[in-house]
Amino acid sequence: MDDEMFDSLKHLPEVQEQKPKRKVCDRCKRPTSVCWCSFLPDPRLETKSTVYVWQHPYEQKRPLSTTPMLKEGLGPSKCHIWIGRHLSEGKFPKVREILESPNTILLWPSPDSIDVSELDKDVPYNIILIDGTWFQARSLYKSHEDCFRNIRKVQVSSDKLSKYLIRTQPSDNCFSTLETGALTLSILQNEPKIYEELTRPLDALCQFQIDHGATKHDSKQSQENLYELPYEGYGRRKGSGKPKWLRLLKETASLKLKDQPDADENEDKSDDLTN
Repeated sequence: MDDEMFDSLKHLPEVQEQKPKRKVCDRCKRPTSVCWCSFLPDPRLETKSTVYVWQHPYEQKRPLSTTPMLKEGLGPSKCHIWIGRHLSEGKFPKVREILESPNTILLWPSPDSIDVSELDKDVPYNIILIDGTWFQARSLYKSHEDCFRNIRKVQVSSDKLSKYLIRTQPSDNCFSTLETGALTLSILQNEPKIYEELTRPLDALCQFQIDHGATKHDSKQSQENLYELPYEGYGRRKGSGKPKWLRLLKETASLKLKDQPDADENEDKSDDLTN
């Protein structure tokens, strides 16, 4: 009888032991073995200006996003994140006040952008950063262009190269959201150490990834031997049209946006500032 029972059971699939889940840091949401929290400024930096990051919903899902580093590195009241495609007062109560403030600046490459170094250093600014891929950021900006019309556009000029070695940048002079915010704050306060302290977690993150097999990425500009990208976001060879990688990138992004539902499709848009 026992032999018959065992014969009937031997055909059942083997039950494999479940591997224990990796411990995750409550703060950075990374596995504890690659947690970057110990590299954050301690205490958190209390800057004169305040940063507002408008983040595309898809960017929020990226495990290697640098925006959490900026939020955790600055004082609790010095960095705020707006997540969504629409800037509505219902979701972000102070958004209109911030957009209408004369001390608000937007980091955005445009023909009328001025360099951050030209601004009055004694003023506490509201610094708006748009977080996402270039395609996503441009989409957010275009959908709210009227809201940004009267806001001063600024850009950061630096001889530094991006520390974000594990993600491909559009061009050699592009930075991650963390680096852009850190550079802007360090220039406005004339304190280079702000940049170094805020980007230390990024150094650690990249090293963790490389140690686990990630490869260093060159910018698309370096890969294609392109000239510096104009503000429209197009890379060009001398005497040629749009490069093939850009056409494919735009086509792929367009298809993805058609196939994927909006992450915030159910949010209340009744008080969207674009309406």
